[in-house]
Amino acid sequence: MFDLHLLSDATSQITGEDLRRARLRLAATDRYDRLVPSASAAQALLESVILTALGAGTGPQRTRPFGIREAHPILVPGRYPGSQLELRVECQADVQALLDHLPYQSKRGTWRGTRGLMVQIIGRSLHFGLRDWAYDRPWDTSEPQVTVTLPREEDLPELLTAHTERIRTQAGTPRWDVAAPEPGPKRAEPASRSLLRQLSPASALGSALLRRPRLWDRLAGHTSITVSPQTDGDGVEWTVDRTVNGDSFDEDRFISLLTDRVVGCGLILMDHTCTPQSCVVRLSPAPIPRNNHSPLVVRSRRVPASTAPSAPKTVVAIGERRATARPVRPVRSAAPRVRDGRVILLMSADQFSGLRRHLGREELARVAEQLAAVWAAQGRHTAVLRLPRDEPFSLVGSSRSSAAPSTPADPPAWRTLRLAPPPGSLWSGEADPMDLGQTVAVGDARRRFDCTILPSETWADVHVLRELADFSLLLHPTSPYPREITIGGTGPGAKTISLTASEAASQWRAEELGRWSLPVTGLLLQTGWRKEEQPLDDFDGQVEQHLSRFGTPVVGRFPYSGYAVRGPGHSDHPPTVLDPETTEPLHAQMIRAADELAERLSLFSPTLPQNERGAPHASS
Repeated sequence: MFDLHLLSDATSQITGEDLRRARLRLAATDRYDRLVPSASAAQALLESVILTALGAGTGPQRTRPFGIREAHPILVPGRYPGSQLELRVECQADVQALLDHLPYQSKRGTWRGTRGLMVQIIGRSLHFGLRDWAYDRPWDTSEPQVTVTLPREEDLPELLTAHTERIRTQAGTPRWDVAAPEPGPKRAEPASRSLLRQLSPASALGSALLRRPRLWDRLAGHTSITVSPQTDGDGVEWTVDRTVNGDSFDEDRFISLLTDRVVGCGLILMDHTCTPQSCVVRLSPAPIPRNNHSPLVVRSRRVPASTAPSAPKTVVAIGERRATARPVRPVRSAAPRVRDGRVILLMSADQFSGLRRHLGREELARVAEQLAAVWAAQGRHTAVLRLPRDEPFSLVGSSRSSAAPSTPADPPAWRTLRLAPPPGSLWSGEADPMDLGQTVAVGDARRRFDCTILPSETWADVHVLRELADFSLLLHPTSPYPREITIGGTGPGAKTISLTASEAASQWRAEELGRWSLPVTGLLLQTGWRKEEQPLDDFDGQVEQHLSRFGTPVVGRFPYSGYAVRGPGHSDHPPTVLDPETTEPLHAQMIRAADELAERLSLFSPTLPQNERGAPHASS
């Protein structure tokens, strides 16, 4: 179901990677929810130094943002997170900008450059790294490394040799040789004199920008761009200054890319102000402790037209169609088609039954994403709408107030969850947990998507969302229907009595659903919890007929995908049909289960409407 060509196109347009290299790299991964891998803390710190050096310069020789033609992440087997970087720059001036940051000691003992930065020659490339004392590296992470090459067969070793001789001529002592040990300062240098200390709080953002250099020259009227870190009282503010020759700043497209989590940086829009001659956009990384004080400011200004403005280039990552060999027309966002989508509330009866089977919010969200992914791969516009509660780093407040909010609730910010083959799309959003916020979010989802799934295990939410949803499903593990019961204990006087289908349905419902009393559309049973599951027979079919009479019909079955491993180095999302095939559950199982559920609920119209991919994004 996944489209490796689509994913490679979307990635290479942003990183500048050769399509073949991008395809090979993506084929080696097991999840496609993040197409450009994140760097470890040490690697991100090194990449931020590289970005500082390359991002400060402009010149007539540059035709690419920051002078970078290609940024290729290199996966290191057996390491975690295991992602180094290879940069292919445009000209020798860009290499010299990096060499100027190498540390050396003057005759008086004063240090110049970035202390802790080192370089070595391997073949015709330069490999930059950091001294061990300059960063904290866990035992299971790879050493930070950025490889720099030129597109032509130019002699980089000669450039380094010439730079070394120039430093020595000025009575300086180079301190960047990997083979020469350098113990580091006896005391921590002041942040004002240490670039590494300055960049450390904002290294993740600097790395994200360096790994996606080519998104800027895909915008309309691109002329030049610089980036620099600005230190303030709370941390580091990365400032991007770009000039535009044309009528549009194209800010909507680069905001979409910077806020995208699949290919982009996953930032959050904070502020956006435009005038006829300038545009300022402020964004922030996700609010995690390590980098929550490192905003990104993008300043765009219009310059006098000296040449014909460049046309915008296709960006597959935000839903635009792939480029063809035919003449390129200006890219225009199509007006969104107002839908009347269906809403499914996905619940768990665990908290109201006697037994706990760990069907909490994560398992509900996992099934919701997998169902939505199947329908997106089939050409539908689908979404998963979550209610963040008691999550420590959520942007939305987690407490519920009995008072009405003082301001109207805003619709959720929709983000791409996976890239689906056109015309389908898969999105995610977080609703304000207030009752009014849930109402606004569901209404917005109906207008944007063909189907929206709401995973919720909170009793208060269930009462509100049942009135807003078209279908309410109970997700529950499969268990065999009882065929007999034993009375009289386990001793010699025990007696076994066979159950009728009606009695078995009543017994199973009492044991499994406990005190659940709310009316529901039906049960979505999750298979695969037990290694040995017997196929259904006539008796099971009769039991399910009686379960329908009791108000809990079985409307479908969906395969269980095991526990999701989360955290650094692991995916935040479960495997779906938009990822490579896994051992369990098989794509065919998920597709069959989703198709049967959609047919049972009459979820979609028989004919798929012909609409353009990315319509929900046009109005975000």
